[in-house]
Amino acid sequence: LQVAVVQCGLKKVSLINLRSAEQQQVIQLPITLKGLNVGEKYIAFWDEHQVALYEIVSATTASLQMQPATSFACSVSCAAVYQQGVCCIEADKLNFRTFQGTVKQTISMPEMEGDPMMLDINGSWMCVTNSNGFIRIYDLSAR
Repeated sequence: LQVAVVQCGLKKVSLINLRSAEQQQVIQLPITLKGLNVGEKYIAFWDEHQVALYEIVSATTASLQMQPATSFACSVSCAAVYQQGVCCIEADKLNFRTFQGTVKQTISMPEMEGDPMMLDINGSWMCVTNSNGFIRIYDLSAR
């Protein structure tokens, strides 16, 4: 999947097919964006109070589209889509949630490392940076 999402307003994003730049869709979102993450088939958007997931319907045909899939209440500072779930940084811990928002697993950081600040997922690997300068790498295929 070769899709990019560009924020072009407080509540507006542009979905772009990287194989054919003229295939774009501008989407008005119901939330004021705090962040976004592009997964394989889903895009996560979040604000102060909720995470909204959108499904990429078509990235190869002439009609590039994205449609709302689900949303759930959650206060996150960063999130990333992985397979059929979302990893969310919530205060001082990482929560792996289903697309419905149910917490499947919680990872707490050692106090000396500080709170998780950012995360990124590439393939089955997740990198988490902490407030005291530590970096943790997780193999998500082993979860």
